[in-house]
Formats: sequence, structure tokens, C-alpha cells
Amino acid sequence: MLLSLLIACNNTTTAKDAISLGDTATNADSGAGADSAELGDSGGDTGTPPACPVDSDSVTFVTDSIAVGTSSEGFDLDGDGVIDNAAALAKSLLDPQLLDFTANQPEVLILQLWDLQDWCNDAVGVGFINGLDTDGDPSDNHSGSEVFDPGADVDADGHAVYAGAGTIAGSVVTGTIFHAQLNFGFVSIDTATPLYLSGTVAADGFSGIVGTAVDAVALGSFLESQGLPASLATSLADVDTDGDGTADAVSAAFEVHTVTCGIH
Repeated sequence: MLLSLLIACNNTTTAKDAISLGDTATNADSGAGADSAELGDSGGDTGTPPACPVDSDSVTFVTDSIAVGTSSEGFDLDGDGVIDNAAALAKSLLDPQLLDFTANQPEVLILQLWDLQDWCNDAVGVGFINGLDTDGDPSDNHSGSEVFDPGADVDADGHAVYAGAGTIAGSVVTGTIFHAQLNFGFVSIDTATPLYLSGTVAADGFSGIVGTAVDAVALGSFLESQGLPASLATSLADVDTDGDGTADAVSAAFEVHTVTCGIH
């Protein structure tokens, strides 16, 4: 699915400025990187009752809408103080592919939060799961009650293997996932930088921005499989992940909206 989040990232850049949908973040510290909470460190262990208690310490949300963000939406992936979202230049070409993926394909992208005690303020685990719709009916994928097969994308505890640390502050969640893989149907693309997220979160879902960069060659192969020119990826490359002075990855930020779901 789009965003199935493997290349262990050698890029140690942190996201400085994150701009998300609505007012979730505007030129503010995204909380990613070194400022993120330790994975599994719950912010609810202070003895103070949660301000916004949750029903379960683990929740899953399936993506029901995804589109390429605008040029002002995204994250600073290379540390130069500028938002990186080269995919915005190809938004008109990519958005129809993303629409088809979320509406018609059996593969789905699932956001998971765990060690969760407070919707308003907490330190949580965050991760993405490439799930599979097993009933053959994509029309109910976004019903809010559909259950998906996570396959090998969860560990023995039922948590996402493509995982990182996140923080909820004032109902805005930010997080960093350093190791991820994006599945677009039968094509898998490794992320070339950490994957960052920032947006509002509540019991009924997440809405915000997810951003990363993907290898230009791998992206070109995917585009070609969709009937688009592979050269488009090369022309969009804007992130130098290996420090050789040549851009080899394409930055991308996505407007993501989710609804509740289950996994089994």
C-alpha cells in the first residue's frame, strides 16, 4: 500500500519543521528524532489520572484517504531548514493512483498506537502495518469495524514491526519510524529516510501528514508498473541519502486520514 513502511536508514537527519493538515503543526518542532519518547515508555505512569482516558492500550486505524500533500506540507528530511516534498510536483499524476489504491485494492495501510493511556498527553509506540483485506470486499474496508490480516507485520506482542516512538500533546501525535517499507499492491518500496508523522488523533482516528523519502530507482519501477514514466522519479529526486553530492531519493509527504479497524 502506499506507505508500507526497509532499508535501515543511514540518514540520521531529524525532522525539524513539520507542517500538517489544519492547525496540527505550523513551522513547529515535530517532536521527531532525538526528542521523541522512548518506545514503550508510557506517559501515564505518573500516578495522575489520564485527562482523556482510552478504552484500550492499543488501537489500530486503517487509511481511508490518502493524497500527496502540497509543497508547504511535509518535513525537513535533510536538515537544511526547508520542507521536503518533491512529490507535490507530481500531485496530479499520483493522486489518482492513491485513490484507486485506497478504494479498490485488498492491501491496506494501518496505523497502530500502543502503550496508550491518554488521548490528550502521552508517550506511545507508533507503527505502520501493511494489512490485507481477507473478505474480498473493499467496500467495507472503511466502515470503522473491518478486521484485517497483518501478516508478518506484527511481532509476538501484536505490535507493528515497522515501529518507533511517538508523543501525544494536546491531542496532536508526532512520531518517528526509522525502519519502514511501503507496499503498493505487489510492489514494495523501502524508505530511504525515517518516516515522520504529525496530526490530530482521537478514538475515531488520525488525520494529518506522513512524510519520508524513497529511493528514486525503486520509485521509478513502481511508476512504470502503473503506466507512468520511470524517469519522473529521477527528475524529482531531491534528497542525498549517501552523502555523495547527488540526490538519490524522492521526498514525499501525504495527507492521511484514517478510521478505526481491527487486526487478527
